[in-house]
Amino acid sequence: MPCFISIGGPPSAGKSTLVRNFLEYADISCVDDHSLKQMIDCKKRSLERSEMAHKLCLQMLSFLMANKKSIIFEIPPNFVSFFNEAQELLKDSNYKYLHLFLYSDMDTCIQRKKKCSRQEGKYWSTTPEIIKEYYFKALEIHKSARFDVINTANLSEKEVLQKLLEVLQTKEIFLSANLIN
Repeated sequence: MPCFISIGGPPSAGKSTLVRNFLEYADISCVDDHSLKQMIDCKKRSLERSEMAHKLCLQMLSFLMANKKSIIFEIPPNFVSFFNEAQELLKDSNYKYLHLFLYSDMDTCIQRKKKCSRQEGKYWSTTPEIIKEYYFKALEIHKSARFDVINTANLSEKEVLQKLLEVLQTKEIFLSANLIN
């Protein structure tokens, strides 16, 4: 039976890192709103690119589900509606699903974002105020449904991945995968 794993949470809680690490572990399709947004014409306004990426993600999710593929999907913190639309797609499906919310305190999220930007040599255009805005939008998503929660503040990447695997096992969601040492 295919599975659908959605990962929500505030910016820099570890969503993208967990998805990237999980893709090395499991045979699963990934729908990535952020990557799609980056591929859309940069002359378009950011909101317009976000809306286009949003529509493309929903089309990709529908296509993958029609073909019975297991999916991991990162819910962008600025689109509360994304979670509700994913729920609607799952409503009449035979998918086993897991909604995971990664959480970290706001100061840790801000520090991680700064550190990541320095490591990548990028100008950090995301201000602490934007992180705070998205942080609270992510909490809105969390309130709207039942999520399994992992606090990532003091966990390594490997420990977060291990926690995800434990939750999957508890929910009896099994994927063809390589075991982690």
